[in-house]
Amino acid sequence: MKHFYVLLLFILLGLGNVEAQQRTLSCGHQHVPGKACPGIMGLPENIDAFTPPPANYQPGVDRAVNIQVTYNGFTPQAQQAFQYAVDIWASLLTSDVTILVDATWE
Repeated sequence: MKHFYVLLLFILLGLGNVEAQQRTLSCGHQHVPGKACPGIMGLPENIDAFTPPPANYQPGVDRAVNIQVTYNGFTPQAQQAFQYAVDIWASLLTSDVTILVDATWE
């Protein structure tokens, strides 16, 4: 009987975990149940914002990761800003596997 209760507990915990994962994967106000998120999406209005890089960030230093970005529809200014963010990201990561990013500007 004890094994039955342990099994029941694992099943209930597993079901709760699935529900939590489904909530985590929602896309905010644009989420449509049963459909996957389209990816990272911008806000519907233009907002000027600046988040400084980490204090130890040094541009132009060799990184322990290779990130290759394919830019689609970017303006030169947007591509430069995105690449700056990729360079900061690369300064924080270590990987033997090349990271491929397909970025689209709309």
